[in-house]
Amino acid sequence: MSSETQSRVDIVVGLQYGDEGKGKVVHHLAKEPENYDYCLRYNGGANAGHTVYHNGKKIVTHQIPSGILYGITSLIGDNCYVDFNKLIDEVKMLEENGIQIRDKLIVSSNCHLIQEKHLETDGSDSKIGTTKRGIGPCAIDKYGRVGEKLENDEGVKDILSCHGIMTKKVSALLYQFYLLHKREARILVEGAQGFGLDINHGDYPYVTSSHCISSDVFNLGVSFTGNCTVWGIAKIYETYVGAKTFTQENDGCLKKIQRVGKEFGATTERPRQCNYLSLNRLAESCFINQVNVLVINKCDILEEINVYRMFVDGAMKDYYMFDNMKRDIRKKLMTLPHMKQIIFSGSPDGI
Repeated sequence: MSSETQSRVDIVVGLQYGDEGKGKVVHHLAKEPENYDYCLRYNGGANAGHTVYHNGKKIVTHQIPSGILYGITSLIGDNCYVDFNKLIDEVKMLEENGIQIRDKLIVSSNCHLIQEKHLETDGSDSKIGTTKRGIGPCAIDKYGRVGEKLENDEGVKDILSCHGIMTKKVSALLYQFYLLHKREARILVEGAQGFGLDINHGDYPYVTSSHCISSDVFNLGVSFTGNCTVWGIAKIYETYVGAKTFTQENDGCLKKIQRVGKEFGATTERPRQCNYLSLNRLAESCFINQVNVLVINKCDILEEINVYRMFVDGAMKDYYMFDNMKRDIRKKLMTLPHMKQIIFSGSPDGI
């Protein structure tokens, strides 16, 4: 099989609590659009916020995969929950920024639609601290088998079609691609949220209502036997948006990290609680997600405030130099069975 037709799957997955910089990495990989047939968003919904800098402009997407910015045909997968009103707003925003959407975006007809009742129910939440985008209530209806799938709503399909958005079952589309081209599709996969918010692996009940780990993409028909690379994304510190207490109170360094790092949610604009990196938790996340390439973002923030600190085996450890902290991270994580490379990034628009 030639390199032009070899199966290629790059999975970009969050290793913490979302907001790790996944969109930036997807945007970086998508700069060579000839490498991919599709860019696939495989979980979550409008509760995500992926910030990228494209042609000098800051662009925040919520439901549409970041690969659309480079003209890659983009798919919103079967597991996603779609707020079609916000989706149309997002399409208009991208078109206003010169991004071609028509005939480049496919929404799975298997997606469940977020309805007004879901937004109302989620809006009354005070325990979990959700984004109030209706994801949880929509998931309840989906698994209770009383939800509304996109394929059954002709009115919504017509509205999407007017904007040049196609509706097809994505899992079936990937099989049809194979039948037509006699090869598996080359896919850039964009995850949402992160390992610490996964409904199984996170701090339940302070989690999202979907699976956020890399393996979840394979139930859509994406190949895991070919040339698959898992890109795990983390920050050099941790952040969380929600109701539980996450930070250490009265820690001036963490307040500096929040201020200098501009840690505010891309979806809700709520301030993100900050804490120091837990190396053990990151190692577990890398192992379960079978990470091959780890990108650790926002290293420039620690360098700016000149504080190098993380939890190692449950204890706080301070470093005089960033290189020493990096050494301990490499020593711990490069021994994991799938790990091939660790990248320390301090750039907002590249890796």
